[in-house]
Amino acid sequence: MHSRFHSHEIASSESAFDMRKPTIGTDDAPQKIPSSQSSLFVSVIATLFAITAGTATANSFASPRDSTKRIEATQPRTETKNFFTWGALENFYEGLDARRAETFKSTGLKVGAFHSTLFQYATRSLPDQDKYGVATITGLYGTWDAVEIGDASAGQISFGLEARWGYGNTLTPSELGIAGIGSAIGTADPYGATTPTLVLRELFWRQGSEEKGWNYRIGKITPDRLLTASDYIDPVSLGLPVGSQGASAIAFPDSGLGFAAGWFPSKRYRVGIVVSDAAGDRTDLGDVGQGNFFKGIEFQAQLFPLTEKAGYSSLAIWHTDGTDDPSDALDSSTGEDGWGFFAKYEQELTRDGKNIFIARYGKSYDDAAVYKEQGSIRYVRIDPPDPFGLSDDRFGIAASFVDPLLNPLDRDEWGIDAFYRFNLFERVEASFGYQAIFDPSFNPDDDTISVFSFRISQFF
Repeated sequence: MHSRFHSHEIASSESAFDMRKPTIGTDDAPQKIPSSQSSLFVSVIATLFAITAGTATANSFASPRDSTKRIEATQPRTETKNFFTWGALENFYEGLDARRAETFKSTGLKVGAFHSTLFQYATRSLPDQDKYGVATITGLYGTWDAVEIGDASAGQISFGLEARWGYGNTLTPSELGIAGIGSAIGTADPYGATTPTLVLRELFWRQGSEEKGWNYRIGKITPDRLLTASDYIDPVSLGLPVGSQGASAIAFPDSGLGFAAGWFPSKRYRVGIVVSDAAGDRTDLGDVGQGNFFKGIEFQAQLFPLTEKAGYSSLAIWHTDGTDDPSDALDSSTGEDGWGFFAKYEQELTRDGKNIFIARYGKSYDDAAVYKEQGSIRYVRIDPPDPFGLSDDRFGIAASFVDPLLNPLDRDEWGIDAFYRFNLFERVEASFGYQAIFDPSFNPDDDTISVFSFRISQFF
């Protein structure tokens, strides 16, 4: 959402809310507030750590939403059985992959794109608000191996261009959650409209690898795509609700100038840091001149791995200096100076690695983030049994609760959501989702609301 949760004005009238800019702290927004000057000591320690250790890697400390991970999703897929086969589409991809391989071999440039549209319908809504929302996201991502091509210490320039738009006067799914039904958990992230429609979301230099034991990135980065990451949490391909898959109990700034680094002392243990402009703004370079920064450190470990691909449990501790101007505070930041923590436990349940359990809990202090507290548990099944013999499909179910900073009804909101994603055609994914929201934070008239979703995504 590119508007902000705390920017909504909540009226005390019966009609309840004047939500001028409907969004929660998620991937669709920017914000700020007078803050104490940056904790210089913490910044210096973080900087020294980055110099000596390396950085939050593209593939290590990065969610599936990261530019480098999106490129991976566009590459040739093996052992995938689709619902339909379409020879013309498969031939198109064969030709595209061949040209892409030739380009990479001769120039070191790798490019990928995706296009995704989400439709949602809610059974109830606030007075005079729509019950449905629709929006589209398109992204173009690339990496250019500029140094030591093919080596584990290769240096790369990475970029991500993204466009998001709605349709006419219809709410977008990001708006449907808070403006349409009055929910703090929300119904989708990041399916909202941005202004301008097309933005250069990320542009950074990255180098290193887990092989080398270190890596880093520096430039225009997106902090909320680095911390608390999991391969089984992705709003464009897997679960949708903000409270379920997002981390808005962390006062993330929007995309801005910063750096991240990762240190890999062993296969099972990793440490990463992020330092970024607290006044970041995806539409430009933010305002690093304010001297306000977001700093985070995350410890990761494979606690009880059953396969080599086991995910990492993590503990992130963060601090933000806030912003000089409240209007500069975006994403899940309120602009206040504060800190917090976010923990994730990720565990394979079976030795084939196809059954995953994830528990998450985060808490913020000093009114720094749009959620004071949030928690969730989820189960994800890879390749669930189905009558069509599909492969690479996913099923997931989650339960979550949030305690938003703005809480006029003084109650925790909680919900249940589920999804099923499968390959409709070659590199064309279709998803169905259901969400039940209980005690919505900004809706005094409805105790339970159901939301139905259909999403279709194509990767190039």
